[in-house]
Amino acid sequence: DMKVDLLIDRQARIVDVYAGDFVAEHRAALNSRARAIWMNKMEPADIYVLYPGEGSEKYLSSSFFIRIEGAELGTKEDGIIIMALSAAGGWAPPTIPGDRWLSAEQGYELFQAGTAEIARQMVRKAVDVRGASILYTARRVLERRKVFLVSDGITPAAARDLGFHYASNCFEDALATALAEKG
Repeated sequence: DMKVDLLIDRQARIVDVYAGDFVAEHRAALNSRARAIWMNKMEPADIYVLYPGEGSEKYLSSSFFIRIEGAELGTKEDGIIIMALSAAGGWAPPTIPGDRWLSAEQGYELFQAGTAEIARQMVRKAVDVRGASILYTARRVLERRKVFLVSDGITPAAARDLGFHYASNCFEDALATALAEKG
């Protein structure tokens, strides 16, 4: 199996072409796309506020795809990402019996375990590699940056278990904490 992606600029010109193994090609394309966007638009920030957008904010796991990696690129190495979303549905949508994707419970446990375990499970093909790769890139951000979670659907204790540095249901508290830390 092979995957092909094109990176196209605003003038509809092909900037780059990626082809190869699904997971490896996908990661390379995402990294180049994110760098191309952020390097041309702004300097990295001390504090970056991330809202995943309507339709991607009901479940925490649904909010990760591509968005948190962009936030990492937009944040200084010692910066703080404040991820704000309702996550009213909790971690993930209910699992559909017989579905080939990661179950909500499996995804939660993998994310909680960290990147080394996620990678180990992907290499062994013991899990849905596509779903696990999304979790891997998001979890990697939590391991490389301070990420605060503002959410009504994820308790502070659960957020810390998942690797978030700080959690609250109040944006103003999270921002005040980040500003106090960054000065």
